[in-house]
Amino acid sequence: MTTTLEDAVALEAVVKKTKRFMGVTYTYSGYPMVHEAREMVAAGLLGAIRVVQVEYPLEWMATAIETQGNAQAAWRTDPKKSGRGGPSQVAIGCSNGVRLRVFGEKGSLTWFQE
Repeated sequence: MTTTLEDAVALEAVVKKTKRFMGVTYTYSGYPMVHEAREMVAAGLLGAIRVVQVEYPLEWMATAIETQGNAQAAWRTDPKKSGRGGPSQVAIGCSNGVRLRVFGEKGSLTWFQE
């Protein structure tokens, strides 16, 4: 959504000023393992959390499909629309997957779905 605190504060101001709803769909938040991971962290089973890594590689944007009229992909070559980081869905061989790794002082957990 934003890549800097400054942008996040600016977005919050726009939402307050326009009195519009602003939300994000977190597709994987409903998965049972995500719920279990959250419960493990909240219960302190991993200890103090040191590192959280989330990876979501996809290949659907690895080729210039926007040149073939794909409107869904057209935004990715426009930095005003794709943001500072640009698209991250250019991983050949990854059709759809997510990897979650949480490392604490007492333990860690890993979840991978593809």
